[in-house]
Amino acid sequence: LQLRYEQDWDQLSTDGLPVADNQLVQLRTGLFGLYQLDSKTDVGVGLRTGAQSSQQLSHITLADLDDDRREEPGAVFHRYFIRRSHTLFDLSFGKDRFPFWSATGFFWDPDVIPMGASVVCKGADLSEMGSLQFGYYLGPDGHANVGGHLQHIQWQSDYRYNDYSGKWALGYVQDRKSTRL
Repeated sequence: LQLRYEQDWDQLSTDGLPVADNQLVQLRTGLFGLYQLDSKTDVGVGLRTGAQSSQQLSHITLADLDDDRREEPGAVFHRYFIRRSHTLFDLSFGKDRFPFWSATGFFWDPDVIPMGASVVCKGADLSEMGSLQFGYYLGPDGHANVGGHLQHIQWQSDYRYNDYSGKWALGYVQDRKSTRL
């Protein structure tokens, strides 16, 4: 549950024209459930507030202090997936968070959730060195449509030195736009 106050001023629209200043009171809430079918299989479903047409608009405007504009409250199923764990790899199918590790949200907006499949290789000979992840997804265009293809591959590893630890990763992401399905 998140309650937020936002004040925007001196904004420009995408075509460079000034946008009116505004003050908004917004609410964001979500519910997520994870069910373990057996010791190796998980099923997850997530529901959150927001617009069906946009992954990033997850807030409901309760009050616009400048315009008295309000949005219709909405809810969307933004995550649904099944994950299966094996000795050498994990499989994931559905609409789940992006499996790439990144240090910040600047690489990938956590509200944008791709739909597809991913594999994480974790063989015994790799466990000391790290893990290899690869996947293929349909890129999201809101919650109802897809608008491209996304492929990724990443090697990630943890390190320790005395009292210090960290993570490093090396990867490649290809995002190809396509027409809507």
